[in-house]
Amino acid sequence: MFKKINIIVLTLLIFLLIGCKNTNKSNDEVANDIINSINVSVNNEVVIEDFTVPGGVVYDNVRYLINWESKNENLLTFVSNGFSYDAKIVRQIEDKEVSFTASITYEDITKTKEFSVTIGKLDSEVSTGDLPSDVTYTGYYADMTGMFGSYDDFFNTLNDILVSTHTNHLSYSDVWTALQESDAYDSEHIECFYTGMLIDKDARDGSGNTDSGYVWNREHVWAKSHGFNDEKYTAYADAHHLRASEKTINSSRNNSYFDEVTNPTGTDEYGNRWTGSVFEPRDEVKGDVARILFYMVTRYHDSELTLTLDNTGNYGNEPTLGMLDTLVKWHYEDPVSETEIKRNEVVYQYQGNRNPYIDHPEFVYYLYQEESKALGVTESNVLEKVKAPQEVEDPTIPDLISDIEALRDKTITLEDKALLDELSARYNALNQADKSKVTNYDLLESKINEYNKLLGIEEIEYDLYANFPSTSNSYGKESTVTINNIEFYTSNYSTKDGLFLLGSNDTNYEKPDAKYNIGNWNKYSVLEFYTSSLTGISFKAGKSYANLDGCHLLYSSDGLTYELVTDFSITEGDENFYTFTEGKTGYFVLVVEGKQPRLNISDFSLSF
Repeated sequence: MFKKINIIVLTLLIFLLIGCKNTNKSNDEVANDIINSINVSVNNEVVIEDFTVPGGVVYDNVRYLINWESKNENLLTFVSNGFSYDAKIVRQIEDKEVSFTASITYEDITKTKEFSVTIGKLDSEVSTGDLPSDVTYTGYYADMTGMFGSYDDFFNTLNDILVSTHTNHLSYSDVWTALQESDAYDSEHIECFYTGMLIDKDARDGSGNTDSGYVWNREHVWAKSHGFNDEKYTAYADAHHLRASEKTINSSRNNSYFDEVTNPTGTDEYGNRWTGSVFEPRDEVKGDVARILFYMVTRYHDSELTLTLDNTGNYGNEPTLGMLDTLVKWHYEDPVSETEIKRNEVVYQYQGNRNPYIDHPEFVYYLYQEESKALGVTESNVLEKVKAPQEVEDPTIPDLISDIEALRDKTITLEDKALLDELSARYNALNQADKSKVTNYDLLESKINEYNKLLGIEEIEYDLYANFPSTSNSYGKESTVTINNIEFYTSNYSTKDGLFLLGSNDTNYEKPDAKYNIGNWNKYSVLEFYTSSLTGISFKAGKSYANLDGCHLLYSSDGLTYELVTDFSITEGDENFYTFTEGKTGYFVLVVEGKQPRLNISDFSLSF
């Protein structure tokens, strides 16, 4: 009996010792130990191939999941494969350093650790000179060395490279998968070529997945009716010229050729302009279009096709497209972007061949010398002409990020109002592109909410879609509804596909009451409500339709004379908010204005 008791006591003692071995450490210290135990073999090294990072780390016999995040997803992305992550790199024409972070959560504490790698440049050239023709090329373009003396040598050699390395001919069905990767904006969305809209990756045309209200399809930038209107042609499913495009704008482009349009019969808010036969895309992709078509001309000079570009403007079903002068101009005006470089690499992995005019935009000079020289481009200055301007980041952004981060462990009190107002003002002073770079803005937002709770301020979400009557096929309606004890009046609306649409495409639309017309707007629609002690308004912008010029918040204490409070963003996906310095009582009006103003609104909230 004595021995048995001793065994039980000994077992209990061992259990207590094991179970208590970390009782002398705080949760914060344990979290630091866990994050510091993570190591990456390629940290601070040069990489030229994809690598692997762990999916978790074991500490005290417990496995903690690791979340990996790249500081530049154009260069480095992480894909989970279960117990680890594949780190996918995109090599460019120069070495690029990219940082990435690992994060773990222990109890309620999250810790991060930063790593970096240098992504080695593409092995395309080993020596340089004053002219592209002086370069000794290796790797993919090795055969181009010494081939710049005549047009035939240049063109035929480059054609041989593109044809011989095009080892995997995709089916038209395969293209869906390729575009979901090559045209991805993030893990869930593709970016529409002509509009820049972000659309659910799975909402492809014909899939039946239309929850977002938008679908995308496979746009032939070189319209297939101009030479290869049959899937038997390799060109039909060449991913280098197929782009993910929102279905509606794809129909507007149809099979038009490309040129600058002076008298458009159609336009949209993205910058696209068109007539029945000509399409001018938004400025952001004009160079992309040109380089895609230059690739097609060079690749498809084979036994099946002889594609050409010219300036005739007479294009039936022949394998010819234009306008050549304009395309060369666009190439120099809109240099190669990081998005194109990333996409070229992805398609290269799928097909085996590359777009040389993305890797070496100076090659366009040798393809179209006469057109280039007419623009003042010569062999001696072409390298400078094709160089993309360096993006200048607002120098205040790093300091703002740092100052917001200092709030992380801070307990907010009523004395912090000035600090929160100052950080909010600095954020709001940035343009939309720079706002997206403030990666910890949600932290500032959460601290403002903490402060508002101290004041007794409550944020209430109002579901406009569910409460306004459905008018899926009718515009120009007026309605008043009560939501959460607030009465809303709208001068024109539609609820469709799970979205609240403020505005109309009715050409006979009459202006609402002139009292709203502060800015001499062309046409406009309003969402009006009356309330007391309003401290803030927020909503998310959805799709903005053709001819929408702006969105504004107005205020009136008596409902007779209105003043402009602020302008809101109409860029799809942008979060809009405005906070009053003190509670406001009166009439509030959200205005959309333009020739045919229409804007989807979601996540609409008021704070009191």
